Amino acid sequence: MAEKIVLDNGVRIIVEPIPTLRSVSLGIWVAAGSRLEAPQERGISHFIEHMLFKGTRRRSAQQIATEIDAVGGFMNAFTSREYSSFYVKVMDQHLALAVDLITDIYLDSTFDEEELERERSVVLQEIRMVEDTPEEHVMDLFHKAMWKGSSLAHPIQGERRQVARLERELLLERWRQNYHHREVLFSVAGNFHQGKLLELLDSSMEKLCSDPIWPKKRPPKNHPGLEIVEKDLEQVHVCMGVPAPSATDPRRYSYLLLNTILGGGMSSRLFQEVREKRGLAYSVYSFLSPYADVGILGIYLGTTSEHLKEALTVVLAQMEALANEPVSEEVLRSAREQIKGSLVLGLESSDRRMSRQAINELYFGRQIPVEEVMEALEEETSEDVQRAAQEALRVEKMTVVVLGKASISHIPPPLSSMLRRR
Repeated sequence: MAEKIVLDNGVRIIVEPIPTLRSVSLGIWVAAGSRLEAPQERGISHFIEHMLFKGTRRRSAQQIATEIDAVGGFMNAFTSREYSSFYVKVMDQHLALAVDLITDIYLDSTFDEEELERERSVVLQEIRMVEDTPEEHVMDLFHKAMWKGSSLAHPIQGERRQVARLERELLLERWRQNYHHREVLFSVAGNFHQGKLLELLDSSMEKLCSDPIWPKKRPPKNHPGLEIVEKDLEQVHVCMGVPAPSATDPRRYSYLLLNTILGGGMSSRLFQEVREKRGLAYSVYSFLSPYADVGILGIYLGTTSEHLKEALTVVLAQMEALANEPVSEEVLRSAREQIKGSLVLGLESSDRRMSRQAINELYFGRQIPVEEVMEALEEETSEDVQRAAQEALRVEKMTVVVLGKASISHIPPPLSSMLRRR
């Protein structure tokens, strides 16, 4: 079980020694993501993430890459809407190097002018790549439509015109403000000696001042409706969704089961009915995206123009069936076991354990034992899942974005009556 250590400056260190492993994973997690950005700063958190790998006062970008490659480890980072993570995984004997590398880039990056302009070009290419990847692009368009007027609406990577204007001074200011003086925690899992780890971290921790409180945000309002974005593509890509419980809402377990049954795997209703039985799509699935104060239960579908109407009709029928009739005990038991298996198997690697304990700490302020999750799943009944379906899977609450060569004639009722005029 993971242990929490709170330092005098508020920085939390979550540690889980696992002597049976030969690896150790260490991550720095901070409550800084795209949701905190002002309108003129869209994409700045993602840009900062990139810049922290472009050189420190002690290491060039090439040296950072060379040192981690030389021990067969890997180091990476990601930015989400509510937090950012910088992490490294190495063999246990290289713990000292891992701590030195990850703290060096996080605390002592230089944001060199030449590197910044080169990396700006890389980020702009990444944005273009997303725009050229329909499954990713339609997700960004969906968030923009569903959470219109909210900071949750904007793409994590920002938009080209905004990223092109971000100046070095602003990046440095936000790096110091948001990454050194906001909720910061270290998460470590794997084979390591706790005393040695704390000794290695000691000098670095003095530079941080962590405030373990989520920045206050008003829960966003969703905007139901249908948008058709015409683009010359081989397929039509659809993302549709409704509001769902937050990451800490007690209803999250019934929604987790609902999502699994609806479109969470190869045995799910959407996969079986849309793809396997009718051959209407190669890719169809549902997803659950929880945030601190709200969530999304969404559906993705990629198909052709000629199959779009039938495919959406099948999707709507499966939503209605889940709302109208409780699932069988066999289906519910299968969904429970699918979730449990995914959870347990994922915890067989040090990096997944490190990530899970960090997310638990960020959202709950404590570790959620696997046994607690399993017990909560067992307590959910078919009626609970049906209640979640009745609450969520209602067309009048749904935001739908269609990307590709499609028109209103390809959309079945009642979705077609929800068209927004662009």
